[in-house]
Amino acid sequence: MGLFDFLKKNSDDDEIISVDLNSYEEEPSNWFENILDNASNAVKNFTGENERREIVEETKQEYIKSREEIEDIVYKLNNTIDEFNGKILELNLIRGNRVKLNVEKLGSFLSTFGNIKDMSEYSEEKKKIFIKIPSRLFEEVEDYIEDIDWSNDEVFCRTFFQGGIFAAIFTRRQNIKMLERLEEFKNSVIDKKDKLNNKIKMIKKVDMRICDLYIEIIEKISDYIKLKIIPQIEVIQSFLECESVKNVYIADTKAKTIENVEYETDIKLYDNTIYQKHFNFIRNAFWFYILSANIYSSPVLTKLLKNKRLTKDDIKELEGQKLLCQKQMKFLENNKI
Repeated sequence: MGLFDFLKKNSDDDEIISVDLNSYEEEPSNWFENILDNASNAVKNFTGENERREIVEETKQEYIKSREEIEDIVYKLNNTIDEFNGKILELNLIRGNRVKLNVEKLGSFLSTFGNIKDMSEYSEEKKKIFIKIPSRLFEEVEDYIEDIDWSNDEVFCRTFFQGGIFAAIFTRRQNIKMLERLEEFKNSVIDKKDKLNNKIKMIKKVDMRICDLYIEIIEKISDYIKLKIIPQIEVIQSFLECESVKNVYIADTKAKTIENVEYETDIKLYDNTIYQKHFNFIRNAFWFYILSANIYSSPVLTKLLKNKRLTKDDIKELEGQKLLCQKQMKFLENNKI
């Protein structure tokens, strides 16, 4: 049944196509527009157009709501990233200043006891990149809405050229596809929101915690080198100088003056002797030097965060590293002169 057959069949229904031709004699353009509107309205229920319009409107509203929600989550995520990047800035300042100074001083002292590898070039810990709105997701939906949001003219033309029955079949099939597409969009938005919220949780609960632990470890190591190790090494150096002078004097008791004494700096000579603590302290001071040099030159945290998805087990492992440092510090304390 074509459009004109449909209109003819329903011509007794004044609500559908009742037209007063006399009222349009002076305004032919308005008359035609009203004819077009009435004809379009007449076929909407028959073809499923009303249902289609409802689906289009729901899609529009869902698009607006989803975009606002995702924009809000992205804003919160970027605030979290900004907070994390502030910690990275603090970390780099500690590494580039305090750690560097301690490594240089400690290396200068330890070089008298053995070969010291020069520090590698400094490499910064990397900041996280801010997240952008997933524009592609929304651009596709915008294009899709534009494609399905037909005007009255388009509705009439589709119905006119396809015929009422075929237009109804086409539109109802289209409605089913549109509902499926709307459901897919809702699910994709839920998935995107979940991923963004998970990123926020991971940065707050894992990345920041690991960064804080790393900063804490570095600060403890730096302070310990400055306040404990370097002063103690100065004492050990003075001891070795005195020991060397003593040995020369014992070898030549008649010497009135002792000049050009070569100080013995081979710390291994004091292993398994009454000066075992001196040996232990210097040996472990090398461990702190190597650790600090690696902290300075290598972006340890960046590599850790980049190469794997961190979990609470990684936090426990870093806690273990912290305990290891504390154990080494305690060992040095026990071997102080």
